[in-house]
Amino acid sequence: MKCPNCNKEYQPFLGSRPNDDEVVQDQFPNASAEMREQLLTGICSNKCWDEWLGNVPKKKQPVYGDGMGSVKENIIDMDSFRDQEGIGGPPDE
Repeated sequence: MKCPNCNKEYQPFLGSRPNDDEVVQDQFPNASAEMREQLLTGICSNKCWDEWLGNVPKKKQPVYGDGMGSVKENIIDMDSFRDQEGIGGPPDE
C-alpha cells in the first residue's frame, strides 16, 4: 500500500481486506479503529495523519512582556504582528 501523504510503500498492520463488500469493522472486530482506518485511507502513521489533516504544530507565538508589566507594555502592535504573520489588515472603509 502507498501512503497518500508521504508516498511511502508499506504493509498495513492488518494486511489487506479479504472482501471490499463487507464493512471493515465486521472483518476485523478486534482491531483498533486506527488499524482499520489505515486499511480504508492508506495513511501510514500518526505523523502523516497530522500532516494530512493539517494538525501540524504552529510556530510559537512571541511573548509580549513578562506578564508583570503594565497593560501598555503588553499591547500587541497589530500592524507589526500582521506584517510578521503575513496577513492583511482590516478592510478599508
